[in-house]
Amino acid sequence: MLKRPLPRVGLLCLAAVLIAWPAVALAMSTNQEIGWGRGIAREIVGEQGALDDPLLVRWVGTVGGRLIAHTVRADVPYTVTIVNSEEVNAFSVPGGFIFIDAGLLNFVHSDDELAAVIAHEIGHVERRHIVTLSQKAKALEIILDVAGIFAPGVTRFGNLAGDLILLKLSRVDELQADQYGLKLMSQAGYDPEGMASFLDRLQTIHPEHRSLLGRYFETHPALPDRVAHVRGYAELDRPAAGALLAQAIHDDASAQYFTARQKVAQVLKSEPGNALAQSYARKLNAVFAAPQGPKRPWPPTSVDRALADFALAGSRADAAAVKERVKLATKELDEYSKYLNYLGFYVDAQSRMGIPRGSRLDRILSGQARISQAMDHNYDQVSETVAQVSDLADGDVKLLGEIRTRMDHPDAAAPLDAAQFSLLLQRCAAAHRDFLRAADAARGAMAVGWESGKVIKSFLDKFDQVSDYKGGDMKAADYYRLQPSLRLALAAAKQAAKAGDLSATFLNDGESSELLDRIDMLTPGVTPARARSFDLLLAKRFNAPPGQSAAGLTAGELAAAAIISAEDGKPLGETVRTLRSTRAAPTDYAARMQVRAETLQLELGLVWLSYTDGRL
Repeated sequence: MLKRPLPRVGLLCLAAVLIAWPAVALAMSTNQEIGWGRGIAREIVGEQGALDDPLLVRWVGTVGGRLIAHTVRADVPYTVTIVNSEEVNAFSVPGGFIFIDAGLLNFVHSDDELAAVIAHEIGHVERRHIVTLSQKAKALEIILDVAGIFAPGVTRFGNLAGDLILLKLSRVDELQADQYGLKLMSQAGYDPEGMASFLDRLQTIHPEHRSLLGRYFETHPALPDRVAHVRGYAELDRPAAGALLAQAIHDDASAQYFTARQKVAQVLKSEPGNALAQSYARKLNAVFAAPQGPKRPWPPTSVDRALADFALAGSRADAAAVKERVKLATKELDEYSKYLNYLGFYVDAQSRMGIPRGSRLDRILSGQARISQAMDHNYDQVSETVAQVSDLADGDVKLLGEIRTRMDHPDAAAPLDAAQFSLLLQRCAAAHRDFLRAADAARGAMAVGWESGKVIKSFLDKFDQVSDYKGGDMKAADYYRLQPSLRLALAAAKQAAKAGDLSATFLNDGESSELLDRIDMLTPGVTPARARSFDLLLAKRFNAPPGQSAAGLTAGELAAAAIISAEDGKPLGETVRTLRSTRAAPTDYAARMQVRAETLQLELGLVWLSYTDGRL
């Protein structure tokens, strides 16, 4: 579930920050704050793009809405928007505008962890951490910094920073936002442990993968400090058995069965006679219990073992091939970054300051910004693939090893049969094929980016000859002279973005195949209790009607069907019938239904995490 790229390269012009900043920050009214923040939010969405994915928007909206209902500042119209970015980060701007990077959604493990992030950002707005700053320049630097403008390599598409000294929200402000967020989570019915678990997991990321977390480590205080403070607050400071049991009941109701079971066990350790805890322990133990009755685990033949051995050897060879491609791609990515930096010298991000909206010059600069956004997207997707594909290929090897081990040492709680065995091997093969394709496609996307850069540079060279208007408008003759070159540059940038998408799609499809296998190895439908728990999980996450466990699909396929149906709005029964009759791979069918590969992978991961601790 750790899956995010290097920090973004981006052009984000926040002219509204300068234009709408009140003369005296300390005297800013709520209406002024909202107006100021609305201008900033408009620029963020315009330059970075909002992700309009039905399932993810509903998820974020539901979690955010429950938190917002308990905020103190009732006069602030809070909104939560998903930024089309692959970084793991979140930020807020004045007036209640909360932004969640799409990459963060792929990092959190539960609704509670997402609630922790959103509640923390709401805390900044509730406590007016930005608007009460006394210096305009200081506030501007903070807003731009939190929005991710000053990521390493920002000069690639313009340097907004200039000679300013970068400042961040203070350590005290961040810790106050954590404290407020914990209270808000508790009031809204979320488990405050979600904040601690999110921060704890950030701490465990190996240093070589820290770059995957983008701006988070730069825009927030040192994690050990935050974790220590969070665990020192009343909500998490050695909770009494009653509070821990309440959290477990919440987790069970939220279909987070693994964590619920752990917490109930903790309660019974200190209060073995707690009748309510005993009741929940029986219920949760039944979810994970082995099937009863005379059915024996499938006895694999020597041919089956030979097939598994052959698949495992092939997977190891492919993983080694992926590593070799990644070595080459890593070197190429460094050169590609330098190339984009070279292009960036031609872009003046401050040039839109004071330009009338809709003017000829503004339209040219808007096109230039769209070029930047597309090239940024290409770089994000390539970086994501290069950073993750080797680890995921190793994960496929490990999965095949587990399948092979289970043949010799069957798991009574989740027995395999011949049909499952064949399907698991097919998916593993599909996964490592996708990982090889992803590595190749990432290198191909860089090649497309190099070629697109030539077309973009041609436009920028021409624009550079006529762009010194110092806040005025562009002559009509210059505008029409630039139009053909701008159209070509936009088309080239879009082609680069599309090439980057291809590498990320292969990456996400491969991971989805692994997750489908892992869900099926849990066999959630193997006992009535586990079948009921799985139905409840699908109903809660995807509004799926109950009783689907006997639909003729594996558990993983059924989860994928529920995700696809929630995305395209069709009845689950129709999707189930199509998958069952065509026997199409869920990843292929999702692509046909125009479901984002990343959304399928993300949601399958959350389903799997309901029954596990997330460790492979």
